[in-house]
Amino acid sequence: MLALLQITGDRGDEMISVMPARSARDFDAAADLCRRLGQWDAEAVAPHGVSAADVTAIFHPDRSGSDVAAKYEHPDAMMFLARVEGVPAGCAHAIAALTRNADVRS
Repeated sequence: MLALLQITGDRGDEMISVMPARSARDFDAAADLCRRLGQWDAEAVAPHGVSAADVTAIFHPDRSGSDVAAKYEHPDAMMFLARVEGVPAGCAHAIAALTRNADVRS
């Protein structure tokens, strides 16, 4: 599969690629990156009296690759995985707009 985005560094010696997550290995890598973000997030808000458990439960509930895969296996959702020289370096997700029948509450 071709990468959606490939960038070569100024020196020409490092490659950044961004591709949709497809395999269990991809989703495990994305889950690991999400867990790391969750840890950072919990540490950042701790001085403000917010518990790590609350931050994790509300903002970072997906703990495994299979959790992430289940969330983004739908046609209207996609997880992207960025790699530098083949090593997972970041991820991003996209979800399509709400349908007409969605129940939105404020």
